[in-house]
Amino acid sequence: MGGGFLYAIIILSVQPLLKQTELITWIYYFSPYTRVLDFLIGVSAALLYKRYPLKIKSKLLMTILEALSLLLVIVCIIYESQIHYIFIVGIIFALCFYIFGQEKGYLSEYFALSIFRKLAKYSYSFYLIHYLVIMSMVKTLNLQNGLTGFNILMSIVMFVISALLSYILQEFTHKLKLPFTIQQS
Repeated sequence: MGGGFLYAIIILSVQPLLKQTELITWIYYFSPYTRVLDFLIGVSAALLYKRYPLKIKSKLLMTILEALSLLLVIVCIIYESQIHYIFIVGIIFALCFYIFGQEKGYLSEYFALSIFRKLAKYSYSFYLIHYLVIMSMVKTLNLQNGLTGFNILMSIVMFVISALLSYILQEFTHKLKLPFTIQQS
């Protein structure tokens, strides 16, 4: 575990040098070596969840915490390019997962509906394919930053393409019975 933290410190030290080039985005998203810090943040959130569950009894207060954590995640997604230390995004996502993992609010009850549980089967394949779709379309269509109608439309198109490809990827790997395939119980 100490080696993992040392590795994360090295990555954080090299990251500012890479930010001066366009390589940082590609290296960060496609290399599992640069995602070690995200992994450690996720593991820490899981350990916190197991050891220190929230003792809040009020369903309304938990729903407010869920909504605030979800709002923070949305803000992080929108302003990710302005965030200098990307691990902050990981911490906010881990906080959101920690709060929703408690399953004590109305929002977590809503997301526990069977339709969302069925869609969760495709989340890993969506994670694997989404950035490739986004970067391909952004580079091909030469999309610029900004909240415009065209960008919103393209975001919807990218989501649909990513969803379709993740469905195909999941179903294809499921039929092959590959070891990393998520099996439905």
